[in-house]
Amino acid sequence: MIMKADLKRPRELGMLIVVGGPGGSGSSTIAKMLAKFYGLHRIYGGELMRGYAKQKGMSLEDFIKYIDENNLENEYDRKIDRSLIKHAYTKDVLIESKIFAYLAFKYRVPTTVKIWLTASREVRAMRALLKDNIHSGLDSDEYKKALDDLDIRYESDSKRYKEIYGVDYSSPKLYNDIVIDSSKINELSTFNLVVKLINDGGFYK
Repeated sequence: MIMKADLKRPRELGMLIVVGGPGGSGSSTIAKMLAKFYGLHRIYGGELMRGYAKQKGMSLEDFIKYIDENNLENEYDRKIDRSLIKHAYTKDVLIESKIFAYLAFKYRVPTTVKIWLTASREVRAMRALLKDNIHSGLDSDEYKKALDDLDIRYESDSKRYKEIYGVDYSSPKLYNDIVIDSSKINELSTFNLVVKLINDGGFYK
């Protein structure tokens, strides 16, 4: 799915590409490839959250659980929001975030293009395992756990985004210019398709 962005990015700010997607969708890999291809500074929303987790001496998973249990979602998500919006007004930047496409829409942040990548949960689970160099079959305990972990994270994200922003996490087409299901294509093909859609859509000239 592709549609044209309605807010024009000021020429003096260069490009602002927004990339998002659920775990295992390939969003991080494609974000890195796009940042290198276009010469952009990549800002990763998840890395900001990991920074807060590190300050607490926790893993990201434990930190998210800590936030949920203590009803601190609004505090930390808003901190990250402010940081990302600030970065959005710097020159030639790529923001990787699951929620920033919505924030750009809400606060009328001018972007070059907003991209959402997705894939089936089965494909995303297998990719998560391969990322950790785990080669397991579809009937393995590792694969089943990877599916469970993705489901838990997806439900947690859906709940947070609904409560904090009123966003339907299952409807990325509402806020993104390009939405791609990468279930049946590899990383290079996905990257090439994204670049083609950016060019064909007239997002970047």
